[in-house]
Amino acid sequence: MSTKKSGILKSNEKFYRTIRIRCPAGYLDSDALGKISELSKKYGNGEVCLTSRLSVEIPYVNVEYADDAKAEIEDAGLVVGGTGPVVRAVFACKGTFCPHGIVDTRKIASEIEEKYGGMKLPVKIKTGVSGCPNNCGKAQFNDIGFIAYSVPEVAGDSCNECGKCVSACKEDAVSLEDSVVSVNYERCISCGDCITACKKENIISKESGVRVYLGGRAGRRLIFGKEYKRPLKEENCIKVAGLVIDYVKENGREGVRLGQLILDDGFEKLEKYLDDNLSF
Repeated sequence: MSTKKSGILKSNEKFYRTIRIRCPAGYLDSDALGKISELSKKYGNGEVCLTSRLSVEIPYVNVEYADDAKAEIEDAGLVVGGTGPVVRAVFACKGTFCPHGIVDTRKIASEIEEKYGGMKLPVKIKTGVSGCPNNCGKAQFNDIGFIAYSVPEVAGDSCNECGKCVSACKEDAVSLEDSVVSVNYERCISCGDCITACKKENIISKESGVRVYLGGRAGRRLIFGKEYKRPLKEENCIKVAGLVIDYVKENGREGVRLGQLILDDGFEKLEKYLDDNLSF
């Protein structure tokens, strides 16, 4: 009979368990989905559910067979986990598959998962990756949150006055007057939509990168993550995530989330740790 184990969760009904399966960056191939479907019928009630971090769960597994179900899932090459004080499943939006995406969020999330996923720590770490300022990954409410950005610049005189850049901007930051396009940077949130809309390349990206927020959390106690001001490129995200995880490993306390650790010890301590260990 299973007691509390990684990836096996208690339910409100005494004799049942739920088994959680990690999905790297929210993706599984059709073969894996078919196997999960098969095992949900064999060990559960045929239902499968998704978590808010895009992991898959098989509910209503009889407690007597939970270990057998877990073993069979793992024999199929799937990873059972995503519970307890570990590096949790990385949430990523659709990234460059989405018309708004600026960076390859799947690549970033998959690399973090591959390198650190399931690593044991004093407390859980949740990571969210958003491919643009629409912020589907809710970066500020994760322990580690990334948001890509792209700052527009009017670069030439090739405008044909189509107005697509103006209509693409949800912040009313782009205007077209007397055949001249201008950007109000006080309103602009650097989403890059006007850049994508301009097929004449009259608006280009003068700067792009990733903002990182640290120490956020949702749930019963909200903490809004603090922005680490150093500018990042897409390729820097895995390094930064790894350093934050190392920081928690070295300085964390059991059950104390990163946001509370920052409140207790000061954000400056974490900033200095990152500054001292980043070479870019």
